[in-house]
Parts: sequence; structure tokens; C-alpha cells
Amino acid sequence: DPGAEAGEGAVLRSLEVPEPTQADRRRLLQHLRNEAYVQLGPSRIAGVGVFAFRAIPPGVDPFSICNPHLATKEQFCVMSAHDLRQVPAS
Repeated sequence: DPGAEAGEGAVLRSLEVPEPTQADRRRLLQHLRNEAYVQLGPSRIAGVGVFAFRAIPPGVDPFSICNPHLATKEQFCVMSAHDLRQVPAS
């Protein structure tokens, strides 16, 4: 269906992220020095864990994004149980 392909292309174009500027790089370094609180690392419990490397003050979001214009919007697709039953078992 040619219309579907055009629609898919439009979605892909809307997910494109601009190249970081020098200001973005400076903002990231400032964020890492002063505002970042957690990092990913190996976990004995579940493979990969999120670990605080400094105290997280009450009310602070430890997962804030320092350059939101560089982040792509998350897109979700809701599927029914009937749709999922059509997927072969692994």
C-alpha cells in the first residue's frame, strides 16, 4: 500500500534528532558535573541496575533529560490480547 509507506516515512522523519551543538555539549557536561545522580551498572540481582553515585535530594527527578530537544518522543502501540495471540510462541 503506497499510502502506508508514505505514512511510515513521515513517522520516521518526525523521529529525526538534530546534531548536538557546542551549547548542547556544554549543557551536558554541566549536567553531568552538577545534576546527574545515577548511572547504569552490572547488578548481581537483575543483570543491569540503576545506581546512585551521589545523594538524591527529596523531590529531585534523577532521570531528568538535560537536552530534551535532542531526545526523540517515545511512541507506543497498544495491542489487544487477540492481536498478541497471533504472534508465534518463541
